[in-house]
Amino acid sequence: HLQVVERATHLASIAVERHQTAEDLRESERLLRVVLDALPVGVAVVDVSGTVILSNPASQRIWSRSLLHTGRERWAETRVWWHATGKRVASGEWASVRAIVTGETSVNEVLDIEAFDGTRKIIQNSAVPLRDSHEHITGSVVINEDISARARAERELNDSYNQMRALTGRGFEAADNLGF
Repeated sequence: HLQVVERATHLASIAVERHQTAEDLRESERLLRVVLDALPVGVAVVDVSGTVILSNPASQRIWSRSLLHTGRERWAETRVWWHATGKRVASGEWASVRAIVTGETSVNEVLDIEAFDGTRKIIQNSAVPLRDSHEHITGSVVINEDISARARAERELNDSYNQMRALTGRGFEAADNLGF
């Protein structure tokens, strides 16, 4: 009887431990979701096929809808250009693809996008590979930040600066003409 009690106690302790582990995992997942939902930048997790398996509300706002599509479908319908050159970003050039295929980490690549509602935006795009315990790439984490307002403000500031320089130049020229 003592062995049966010891065995039952051992099994009960395993069951309690598994229950606690499951509870801890659920709490960890809940906290992760709270953090992701609170972030002002778009975050998406992509599996090795390019399918978005998780995205946060900021990501959905940037792209004007959910991104939960397969890689091929998403790449086919997404319109993205390199900001510096205006050249269309080919599917193999995407930061998430490079992270999955070569393990490359990309940080703050500036892209022009056409969101799914037709709105044009400027974003900073970053991606890092996800790896399992054996260092095999299992996907990537993609981070997008809409910098359209900042880019517009920088452009307006630069335009104002150029206007100020032109006015100052004309002021000095007028002063010279008046003999000052």
